[in-house]
Amino acid sequence: MSTPQLAGPPISPDGHYWWDGQAWQPMPAAAPAPAPAPPVAVEAPPSWLAAPPQAAAPAPSAAAVVAYIVVVSAVALAGVPALVSGTLGGRLPDWLVPLVGIVLALALTALTVVPFVTEVRAARAAVD
Repeated sequence: MSTPQLAGPPISPDGHYWWDGQAWQPMPAAAPAPAPAPPVAVEAPPSWLAAPPQAAAPAPSAAAVVAYIVVVSAVALAGVPALVSGTLGGRLPDWLVPLVGIVLALALTALTVVPFVTEVRAARAAVD
């Protein structure tokens, strides 16, 4: 299958001339690049913006954080051993598969819980 040719006249290898069908013609001078537009100053935030851009997002409630930790930990503790059993079953000794699943589940749960506990401790230390 042939590749379609691009429209336009042939250009010399050095790029300084183009073929008009009868003779080589010099390439036209390139137009200067347009100057960049000056930045537009925004005096007020748009009306559809709920909060000014400088406002920080509200902190999640303690109940939401606890719920998140409980749900993610439950998913890790329930799902990871089953995932490991389905993935590694038959490749490792039968007694080792549940142990690997439990260790991985506890590690993932710790990686979920430890940052929150550290943040709570730091917040309490800052208040005291």
